[in-house]
Amino acid sequence: MKLRTSEVFIYYDFPLVFSSKGEDGKDFLCIFIEETKDNLRYLCAPVSPVTLMKLQHNDKDVRSVFEYKEGTILNLLLNAESEEPVEATETEEDISRFLPDEGLFIGPDNSKAPQSFTISIDSGFDSNLLKNLLNYADDSAKVGYRTFDGDCIENIETGDYKWQMMAV
Repeated sequence: MKLRTSEVFIYYDFPLVFSSKGEDGKDFLCIFIEETKDNLRYLCAPVSPVTLMKLQHNDKDVRSVFEYKEGTILNLLLNAESEEPVEATETEEDISRFLPDEGLFIGPDNSKAPQSFTISIDSGFDSNLLKNLLNYADDSAKVGYRTFDGDCIENIETGDYKWQMMAV
């Protein structure tokens, strides 16, 4: 699999923590673990869009992404000079010794996660698509609808985030 860097969160001489995207569009969080003569080695954990948002808003720390992984961890090599990807392969090794301490957050210190936001859709929308997206984050996700006049029937809740879906 090939990964490309999306956003660098921590940089010191080279990227230490960054997000990347796979060829299939899947997002990953990558952490630096070692430097060799020619390469920089990283562990990359797949993350849902909701998890990535929680990371960016300091609602989730880096260690927890690897402890409660959402898929197979990859071993990524970047060329030490160009910082271009060399290869990404699945890893079976015990990664616990490489993980940062609890409490490493990547969002800005003054970041405040949104408590709610609204997704407006037309009345023909299949609510199962939204349920599937939210279930990445939490099995208790609920889909709620609001009528055009604003009467709320039920909110969608996942963790600290609340979504409202409006039929327009």
